[in-house]
Amino acid sequence: RLLTVTGVQTCALPISAVFLLFAALFPTSPAMARSASCEREGATLQLLSALSCLSVRPDYTGAYNRSAQFGSSWTDDDHDGLDTRAEVLINESTTTVVMNASGVTVRSGRWYSLYDNKVVSIAIQLDVDHMVPLAEVWRSGAASWTLARRKSYANDLGVGWTLRAVSLGENRSKGDDDPSLWMPPYRGSWCTYLVEWVDVKIRWGLSMNSAERSAIRNNWMSAGCSNRAKPPKVRVRLAP
Repeated sequence: RLLTVTGVQTCALPISAVFLLFAALFPTSPAMARSASCEREGATLQLLSALSCLSVRPDYTGAYNRSAQFGSSWTDDDHDGLDTRAEVLINESTTTVVMNASGVTVRSGRWYSLYDNKVVSIAIQLDVDHMVPLAEVWRSGAASWTLARRKSYANDLGVGWTLRAVSLGENRSKGDDDPSLWMPPYRGSWCTYLVEWVDVKIRWGLSMNSAERSAIRNNWMSAGCSNRAKPPKVRVRLAP
């Protein structure tokens, strides 16, 4: 079969030739080529490459209410009597934890607080931080989620980087800020912090705004992360 293509000159081309011509004029974009790695479970990506996995768009600015939109407390999804906070504290302690008399809350253990490079042994001195804060998740995609999915995010124990036990004061200093507004005071943690931030955004299909994206790139370069012998890498672990 022949197909007539009209341009400066009119000519007849076999359909196979038209397909080759189209492919030459409109090759697969880099974004399309990268999408397979971004969605391949278990893939590891350099952070600066991983940024291209995320859509860049302005934050959603609709009304936000934490308890109404993410639930008012930690949940116990596996029904073992331990809520998400207790599970994180048990998982992250480098020693066997001591429980309170109730047997459902943690009293002591040994935790490393990434944000300020401190070791903490008393559980009440720790917050369990959402690496990407709930309000930021709301702004970058969760406003369109069901309540059930938002609760799943808020209690995500499927990976070790959505939730992290850190010094109470540093978590509250961070608040709901993204990396354009807040970075850990301990600069040695920046590379890990930025990788885990992007890890979470990819895992949950979240977007980022342009200031956030620029800050991640700039802070990564400023901290010399790419110059490390073994820079931390983004791991693709997609949420259920």
